Amino acid sequence: MTAHFALMIPVKPWHLAKSRLAGAAETSPKLARAFALDAIAAARQCPLVAAVRLITSQPGLVVSGVEMVPDEGGGDLNAAIRAAAATVRRRGVDLPLAIMCADLPCLRPEDLTTALDAASCGAPRHFVADAAGTGTTLLAARTGDLAPSFGPDSARLHRESGAEPLRAEIVSLRRDVDTPEDLVVARKLGVGPHTARVLESLSRTS
Repeated sequence: MTAHFALMIPVKPWHLAKSRLAGAAETSPKLARAFALDAIAAARQCPLVAAVRLITSQPGLVVSGVEMVPDEGGGDLNAAIRAAAATVRRRGVDLPLAIMCADLPCLRPEDLTTALDAASCGAPRHFVADAAGTGTTLLAARTGDLAPSFGPDSARLHRESGAEPLRAEIVSLRRDVDTPEDLVVARKLGVGPHTARVLESLSRTS
C-alpha cells in the first residue's frame, strides 16, 4: 500500500539563501523566494503529500494551506529538521515524514510522486541524491525517524546510515540550484512560474 507523507521543507531566510547564485545582494533573495514557492506549489500537487510544513524563521512568509514550523536549529539544518519533526508529531500529525530541499524550481509533481511511491515500500528510509550524486534533495522515512545527515557529502552519509538510494528517473527532483550553471540546466528543464517571472524581470533590468 502506498503511503502518504507529511513533507517538511526547510526555507532559509531570504537574505541568507543562494549567495553563490548571483553577485547582487538584492537578486539572490528574490530567486531564493521564487525557488521555494515553486517547489512548495509542486509538492502540494503531489497526491502522496498529505501535508506540507515549512521549517523557517523567515518573517512574513505565508503560504495558503501550509503550516509553518519554527526553525529551532540555531543554524544547524539537521537540528532544525529533528526539532521540526518533533513539533509536527506534537501537533498530531501521524504520517510518515519526508524532508525536501526548497531550491527545486523545476520540480514536477510526478517526479515527487514517483519518489514517494518508491519510498513507501522496502527499506524504512530512502533518499534522493542530487544531480551531482553527492548531496541529498529528499529524505523519506516510511517508519521510524528521519535521522537526517544533510551537509557536505550527505548522499554518502545517508547511505551509510541505512537509507536506501532511490534510482528512478526523477530528473526534476535531483536538480537543486546553487550556482548559475545549475540555473541554466534548470531553465532548460522548465522552471515554475515564480522563478520564471523573477528571471524575466532580471533580464529586463540587466
